[in-house]
Amino acid sequence: MSVILLFAILLMASMVAYMSYRWILSRKMLILISIAFQILALTVSILSFIGNVSLNIFVEAGFLVFGIFIPGGFFIKEYFALRRGNALKIKPPHTMETQENQNKKQEYRDLEISKKSSGTTHKYINHIMKEKQITALLKEIGEEDFLSSVKRNLNEAHAFVAMGECEKALFIYDSLLKFVEHSPGLYYNCGNIYYLMGDWFESVQNYKKALELNKKLQQSNKGKTAGLDKVQKQAAHHGEVDMASIYYNMGNAYFKLSQFDKAIQTYQEAVLLNPYIYEANENIARCFLALEKTEDAISYYKKAVEKDKKNYQVHFTLGKLYSEIGSFHDAVISFKQCVELNGSFAECLELLGKTLLRIEKYDDARKEFKKLIKMKPDHFMAHFYLGLSLYHLGEKEEALSFYKKVVQMKPDHYKAHYNIAMIQDELGKYDDAIYSLKKVIDLKPDFGNAYTSLGIIYTGLGRNLEALGIYSQGIKMNPEDYSLYYNMGLILAEMGRYPEAAEAYQNALEIEPDEFEINYRLAIALKEQKRYNEAADVFSNALRIRPDECKVYYNLSIIYTTLRRFDSAMESLKKAISLNGDLKLDAKINRSFENLRNRIEFKELVS
Repeated sequence: MSVILLFAILLMASMVAYMSYRWILSRKMLILISIAFQILALTVSILSFIGNVSLNIFVEAGFLVFGIFIPGGFFIKEYFALRRGNALKIKPPHTMETQENQNKKQEYRDLEISKKSSGTTHKYINHIMKEKQITALLKEIGEEDFLSSVKRNLNEAHAFVAMGECEKALFIYDSLLKFVEHSPGLYYNCGNIYYLMGDWFESVQNYKKALELNKKLQQSNKGKTAGLDKVQKQAAHHGEVDMASIYYNMGNAYFKLSQFDKAIQTYQEAVLLNPYIYEANENIARCFLALEKTEDAISYYKKAVEKDKKNYQVHFTLGKLYSEIGSFHDAVISFKQCVELNGSFAECLELLGKTLLRIEKYDDARKEFKKLIKMKPDHFMAHFYLGLSLYHLGEKEEALSFYKKVVQMKPDHYKAHYNIAMIQDELGKYDDAIYSLKKVIDLKPDFGNAYTSLGIIYTGLGRNLEALGIYSQGIKMNPEDYSLYYNMGLILAEMGRYPEAAEAYQNALEIEPDEFEINYRLAIALKEQKRYNEAADVFSNALRIRPDECKVYYNLSIIYTTLRRFDSAMESLKKAISLNGDLKLDAKINRSFENLRNRIEFKELVS
């Protein structure tokens, strides 16, 4: 049975290949449907063969019909059609002719006899006239018509690029390049289209071709510019592409290919040709960062700053680079220099304010965001960051007013709603805070912090069941947020539901195994269930995270005492008291240590 099935599998696989080839040629839906059933039959038979499963007669009949007989029918039909076609193609020459050909030949013979009888013969006739000269053809077509056609095609290609249909644009450019192979501009645009399509290798090849043709054009135009004025020189250089642009774009393509050394080289060529391409200097620095040469990146851009100290854009870019590597104080200096040179540069003001927030200079940040709001009153993010600055300065009511302005300008800004809720909670406006947090959940159902904060407010109000409900809802939307499980465990433990609390802590630990508080709380929940050995293991794991935590040693000493492991109990208790002397009094009166009280070392330890 296995051999027969294996033969059937091989035959079906061959039929799938055959029908796939037929579909590629014809693209008929009927063939595609047949292939789908073939693949199903082939899959069933392969799985049966691997699992050595016996199939009932209906399943076997099914995969034979769909896997072999139906495609076999296509094969036989095509075979006979091919035979009929070949029968027509292999007829011997000159033996069979159509009636039409015979009639024409008879007409030619009758005409020849007629000519001979009349005493004239046309055995030879004069040649046809020569083809029209190229110059005449060009004149007939018209240079304006040709250029108009090319312009129309280029406009169409640009429209395709604007719509994101780069393949259609590329087809037009490929067609044009068959007629105009010497145009660097066409190759340059092709390079840009390939870049947009993500084919950076082909992009580089087209930029190289553009460079090659451009250099040839420059050489041929060199001798034409002597003694010409500026306008005439520009006309003489008609057809050339800006070399700096080609090098810059090629550098971008190399960057995308992760060939950072080549990218640096081409960017530098661009800067040599045009020192005002500031993006090239910025990208060179980014190449150095990608090569993990941070110092080279910064020093390179510092040189750019030295060359052009009064250029605000250079200072701005240097500030961004400092921010990327975490040098926020240096970033602030660069951003401030940029603002001094151009006080209306809104993007720089925003980044300056955000960087000041990161280094906790909240008052300075407030000033920058106020400037930005004065410049752009509808800049909602400036209002948001101003509210954050005021909050950190303790001006909560004023911060709240700015967050409310944010949600007026942008009602779906969930972070502003969340910050409003946090301030309302701190101001004791719990009902308002609950309303705001529910709004956040509506806007951003996967924002875990909203569920956590809402659950904490409910817990603080003694509404534990509602807190458990919101945590359960949050876990459905954010199953990887360990804080939801942890907070649920805290409530369950407070309610004395230790088995459920332990389960919640276990779920939290699976996500965040190295969090001390989760380990500690889990161990306490296990201890309360008298699962002492498990609790001791979890406490030991907690000590691996925090080796000098006195409360862990103290709880371990209680567990070891209960398990009558007195030496281990004394060792843990000594460590706990050495870390916190206040535990002596508690140990002296704690009934958990009844079995240790008669030991001399215990008496000496707590005395």
